[in-house]
Amino acid sequence: MEKSCCDDETFTVQGQDDLKISFENFDLDQQVFLVSFVQTYFHLFEIDSEEPSTFSEYNPPPLIRDVQVLDQTFLI
Repeated sequence: MEKSCCDDETFTVQGQDDLKISFENFDLDQQVFLVSFVQTYFHLFEIDSEEPSTFSEYNPPPLIRDVQVLDQTFLI
């Protein structure tokens, strides 16, 4: 028989179950800090939905003659 290069052995390692950190394990000061930090961080990236109206106070110049009619150029 030929010698196999691999062994058919398996092993398992026991882990620790107390490594999971939950929000309830923090004291009140830490919870307040965490909530305020997350809220402030998300407000940094808030995008304004309204664009500033830069020409709201602007009045156009008076129209003395209708240049399109004079030159007979129309946008179709």
